[in-house]
Amino acid sequence: MRLAIIFMLLFSFIVACAPINDTVIFNNQWEEEKAIETKSTGTKLSFQGQLMIDDFNIKNKNNLKGDVNPWDFKPEDDSQICRIRYNRQNKMGNKGFAIQIDYDVDSPNQAFNGFYSDLRGIDASGYNKVIFYVKGNKDKGFTSVFKVELKNNSGQTGYAYVRGVSDQWQKIVIALDDFKGLSDLSSMKEFTVVFVDSEVTEKVGTLYMENLYFSK
Repeated sequence: MRLAIIFMLLFSFIVACAPINDTVIFNNQWEEEKAIETKSTGTKLSFQGQLMIDDFNIKNKNNLKGDVNPWDFKPEDDSQICRIRYNRQNKMGNKGFAIQIDYDVDSPNQAFNGFYSDLRGIDASGYNKVIFYVKGNKDKGFTSVFKVELKNNSGQTGYAYVRGVSDQWQKIVIALDDFKGLSDLSSMKEFTVVFVDSEVTEKVGTLYMENLYFSK
């Protein structure tokens, strides 16, 4: 009993002293998302207070019919590049695809890149979280840290960081309030993943993402 009390006090002290980061919540229990795991094909999904942005079953188009493409800070610089593919072998669940993101920011020049998903002006003001699933490729290597951005049609860009990515699927939950610099959610422009050379833990690697959606 005394040991249990000491452990509880020690745990409380560690939590109280831990730094507050502009990061996200991790939850490996993705089996609860049965409706999402069903993986509809290219159809806008809205259910149980959730709005599907992309289940990654249609190549280069999300469920909102917006474009999904990689981007590079300096396209003319061959030493930095990002590519996306649609991968059946590493998908989550039994149907469809995961998006595979191959990035390289190992450049002698300033380097950052990633991919974007066009949100086509949707109103996200009725939601308070953005959720997706991510894992790294243990054979090719991957960064455990990357940045995500939300942009609106008023010119605002908010950002947050994902940390602690592993080679297993993890559910990432980011409160929309945590996107620094974003105050208006009424007309959304883009969801963007960003790999920055000075921030990633591995400058060359491969990540997989699944089921990107807004949630209440």
